Amino acid sequence: MKHLKLILSILFIFCLTRTYADDSNYLFRHYQVENGLSDNMATCCVQDRKGYIWIGTRDGLNRFDGYTFKVFRNDPDETETLGSNWITCLGCDMNGDLWVGTLSGLYQYDDEKESFRHIPFTADKGIDIFQFDKDNKLWILMDGNLIRFNTEDSQFRIFAPEDNQSYTSFCITRENSIWIGSSDGLISLLNPEDETMESYNVFAHSSPNTPRKLSMLYPSPTTDRIYIAFEHDDVKIFDPATRDYQDLNIQKINQLTILINSFLEKDKDELWIGTDSGLFIYKVNTGECTRIRQDPLDPYALSSHFISAFCGTGRTASGFVSTKMASTTILLSVLSMCIILGTGSIR
Repeated sequence: MKHLKLILSILFIFCLTRTYADDSNYLFRHYQVENGLSDNMATCCVQDRKGYIWIGTRDGLNRFDGYTFKVFRNDPDETETLGSNWITCLGCDMNGDLWVGTLSGLYQYDDEKESFRHIPFTADKGIDIFQFDKDNKLWILMDGNLIRFNTEDSQFRIFAPEDNQSYTSFCITRENSIWIGSSDGLISLLNPEDETMESYNVFAHSSPNTPRKLSMLYPSPTTDRIYIAFEHDDVKIFDPATRDYQDLNIQKINQLTILINSFLEKDKDELWIGTDSGLFIYKVNTGECTRIRQDPLDPYALSSHFISAFCGTGRTASGFVSTKMASTTILLSVLSMCIILGTGSIR
C-alpha cells in the first residue's frame, strides 16, 4: 500500500485541459468489466482510511488498489457475507472503516477478516442513504424514516415524519447539524435531543403545481450552503444562516430536461452536477453553467452522458458514468468508471 498514494495521485488527481482547449475539456480514463470491475453499472464510491477506492455496483462490491480490482459478492456458504450484490451506498465512519448499504440491509466491513457484519435491524431493508456525524453516530434513511444508530451499544432511535409525509433525503453539515428533506418540499433542521424541527419551505417562490419532493441534500464542505436536488430535477441552494434559498434553473439555462444523480463541490465557487445528460459545471459566483458530454469519436471524453456518482479524493474528483447502448430488441446498460487524467490538480 506504500505506493497507493502515488498511484492514486497519478490516476485521480489530474484534470488538465487539452493544450488547445479551455478549462471545460477534461480528459478521462475508463475502467470497465474488461479491467476487472464486477459490473458496468456502478452506483456509488468512497475512499477508506487505507486509501483503497471502493466502488459499489449492481453486481458486487469492488476494491481498487491502484492496480487491480478485488470483488466481493454474496457467498451463500459464508455467514459474514454481503446479503445482496446490489450496492446502494458506501461510507466510512470517523475511524475510516467501511460501511456498505445494500438492497438487503447495512453491513460493516472487517478488513482483517475481509468479511461483512450485518446490522440486524436493517434486515431485508433497502438502504437509501447513510452518513456518520462527528460523534461517530450513524444516521440512516430507511423506509421514509431517519434512524440514529449507536455503533458502540447497537441502540437505535427512529425519527419519523408527520402528516403522512416521508423523509426523502438528509445531510450532515460541517457544523454537525442534521438537515432533512421531505416529500412535501420542506427542509428541516432536527434537534435530536427533543426531536423538534425547524422547517422551511424551499418552494415559497414556486407555482403551486411544482413537484416538491427533495431527492438529494448535499452540504458544502467549504461553506454553509446546502445544495438541493428536487423531483422536478433542478437545483436549489439553501443558506442555513438566512433560511433563504436560490433557484439555479439549470434546465432553463440549458433548455433541456435532466435527471440529477449526484453533486460534488470542487471548490467554494464551482459545483459539479452529475445527470443523465452529462456533467454540468456550475460557477456559483457568476451563474455560468458548462455542460460536458459524451463524444463517441474521442477516446478521452466521457464514455457516456449518464453520471451516476462522484468520489472525492482530497482535492481531486473521479466520476462514474453509464453508457446505454440499444440494439434492435435488447437494451444494454453498461457503466464504466471514469478517472480524470492530466497534469494538474483540480483547483
